[in-house]
Amino acid sequence: AAKLKSESTSGHNWNSLFLGTNAVVDAMAKRYNTEKSAILDTESGHSAAVRVALGETQLVSETRDFLMSHGVHLELLDGNSNRKRSNTTFLVKNLPFGTKTSELEEIFSPFGLIGNLVLPPAGVSALVEFTEASHAKAALQRLAYTSFKHLPLFLEWAPVGVLGAPPTATPTNADGAGEPAADDAGSTDPQKTCTVFVKNLNFCTSDDSLMSLFARVGKVRSAKIARKRNMKDPSRPLSMGFGFVEYVSHKEASRAIRELQHVELDSHRLELKLSYHQQHQASKEKTEERKTSSSVKQVSAKVLVRNIPFEATKKELGELFKTFGELKTVRLPRKFGTKSEHRGFGFVEYLTKEDAGRAFEALGHSTHLYGRRLVLEWAQEEGLEEIRKRTSKHFYAQQQSLDKKKIKLDEVFGHHKLKN
Repeated sequence: AAKLKSESTSGHNWNSLFLGTNAVVDAMAKRYNTEKSAILDTESGHSAAVRVALGETQLVSETRDFLMSHGVHLELLDGNSNRKRSNTTFLVKNLPFGTKTSELEEIFSPFGLIGNLVLPPAGVSALVEFTEASHAKAALQRLAYTSFKHLPLFLEWAPVGVLGAPPTATPTNADGAGEPAADDAGSTDPQKTCTVFVKNLNFCTSDDSLMSLFARVGKVRSAKIARKRNMKDPSRPLSMGFGFVEYVSHKEASRAIRELQHVELDSHRLELKLSYHQQHQASKEKTEERKTSSSVKQVSAKVLVRNIPFEATKKELGELFKTFGELKTVRLPRKFGTKSEHRGFGFVEYLTKEDAGRAFEALGHSTHLYGRRLVLEWAQEEGLEEIRKRTSKHFYAQQQSLDKKKIKLDEVFGHHKLKN
């Protein structure tokens, strides 16, 4: 563990959106009010691995939406180890499900003033930003790989700019969450946003109810609750518990925060802050335009899936992808001379491009099947041998790095077993 702590300031990193299996199962059990054993049941006729993969996909989607709503530049969290790293901000990984902001503040605040702390609803990963680089370095070196509840903390420096401009020592709200006080809200942004971010909404609250409440303090241009796809009934999207209210002026937005902070709506106390979501979204769209112009675009309804675990079956692959639309074919090429062992990649073709695009967007960020992250590409017209070679080349270069990380994790868990 001492060796790992000494290496905590290096450039190694984990998938920023990775959610551990235990955290995913805990979240699913709580959401559906059931036992973890029911989620992992293998006798129901459906694959437990696929069930967990879909649960992870949904949590990742919610986490992405939450991070974007808090001004996090997700395009910087793409796992590129060559990006310049911040000296004030780091990622906190491997948190137990349901970790609260107050719990993280308790362990990090002794090292210095926290300028920003972003913790998605699942509570399994976070971004912590200090106002002073020396305080951040001390916290990372002291806390990396130490035990938090029953798990070791994984900390890594975040890319520069992931949270926007560096924080300043600003007054905080009464709840102590480290957010700008209402009178000073928005003063750090030269564009003076007119949008209010609203969280802790009742899942039953409607756009109209939100509009009606906020219209009391000024002229509202729009009021929208963030929603996600309802897998059981696509025609009825589900509320994500937060939303955005846009006023015609920055002055009215600031007034709304002063007068409506902690007001109850449908029996829920609202938490408000100024939002820079729209400016960030515009920046994100420009980034996406640059990325798509240099990457492969969708040309069909067929998806190439790489890094498929060898224990996964054709049935499980189909079960995972059919969640997003009707499938035309599922192919899992097998190795020559074997009847059951496949090559680690496959093809999934939908009846429509729209369904294929929906699956690509949902599963392409961070979905794991049997512990391996699925890598999606739009299928091109090429032979199996070319795909096999490209797949092998892509992952061979990463194998040594993965082996080193495994050794490090074995050392960590071995150290904790000895302590216990």
